[in-house]
Amino acid sequence: MAMAVPSHGQIDTIEFSPLHAQHANNTFLALDLYPFPKVHVGPALEILRDPHGPFASPPGVGEGMRDEEQGYDFVFIDANKDQIHEYFQEAIRLTRRGGVIVVDNAIRNGR
Repeated sequence: MAMAVPSHGQIDTIEFSPLHAQHANNTFLALDLYPFPKVHVGPALEILRDPHGPFASPPGVGEGMRDEEQGYDFVFIDANKDQIHEYFQEAIRLTRRGGVIVVDNAIRNGR
């Protein structure tokens, strides 16, 4: 997916594990995408909710973009299943109108 995003786009990923973050950075480097994607390391909900952090407002806010252009076009949630609702609430806040939110295993085993 990262290879399809234009260079003016923005890709962010949050990895709890520094090892997984390093793997993500190595993958982006191998695909000649580095440093384009931003890998944030730590507990995702803490990072997402930090009022002074990188997700305090949706992408494009304060950059002269129209309201409907502000926010992520696509959000993929693959996180702690016990907190999916909380991640989803943050995704709604950060996704632009018309954007897509995909939740991993959302319909697993028919539930």
